[in-house]
Amino acid sequence: MKKKKIEQVSNEISPQQSLEKILRLEIEVAEKIASAKDEAEKKLFKAREHTTELRNQNINAARKNRDEMIHAEIERAHCEADEIVLTARQAVENFLYLGKQKESEAVRRVVNGILRFDLEQDQ
Repeated sequence: MKKKKIEQVSNEISPQQSLEKILRLEIEVAEKIASAKDEAEKKLFKAREHTTELRNQNINAARKNRDEMIHAEIERAHCEADEIVLTARQAVENFLYLGKQKESEAVRRVVNGILRFDLEQDQ
C-alpha cells in the first residue's frame, strides 16, 4: 500500500509543473497563431497583387479591343468613302460623256434661242 502511494505521488504532477506546461502550451499556441496570421497576410497580399494584375490585364485587353474596333471601323469608313468617290467619278464621266454628245445640240439651241438664228439653215 505504501508503494502505491509513493508511485501515485511520483506520477502526480506538481502545480508548478502544471503551470509551466500550460505556459509552454500557451506560448506554442501563440506562436502558431502568429505564424498563421503571417501566412494569412502573405496570402492576402499575393491575392491583392493577383487581383491588381488581373484588373490591369482586363484594362489592357479592353483597350486593345477598343483600338481594334476603332481601326476596323476606320477601315470600313475608308472603303465606303472609296466606293462613294468611285461612284461619283463614274457619274461625272457619264455626265461629261452625255454632255459631249449633246454639246452641238445645246449650242444650236442657245444660238437659235438668243439670236433667232438657225445654224442648220445656214450651212
